Amino acid sequence: MVQAVNDDKIIFRELEKVRLIIDKATGLEITWAYDDLVFAEHNTFIIRFDADDVEKIHCYFNVDCQVEKAEQFFYALVKTALEFGMTLLHGGSYELSEGSGENEVQLKFLEKK
Repeated sequence: MVQAVNDDKIIFRELEKVRLIIDKATGLEITWAYDDLVFAEHNTFIIRFDADDVEKIHCYFNVDCQVEKAEQFFYALVKTALEFGMTLLHGGSYELSEGSGENEVQLKFLEKK
């Protein structure tokens, strides 16, 4: 579990559960986790923990991910999340670009179409 502090309360996030969901549904691994974000291997998608509901997660797909592959992964993730007692919602898409500083990246979430 990962803990975060939000408005003076500690929130425990189920990082291991999300890792198992991603692995079982897609065969991908987590490459990086930061705060409420979990990055899947090959920068295919990001899982974001819900701010209010610890059993709810949101999935954002990289703009470069093929639509068919994103749909395949999304439905597998939804099904597997339910098996683990979590709800996965489609959050939209995102793009990643180089930041202005060394070892810096820019993450931009795009509106869901």
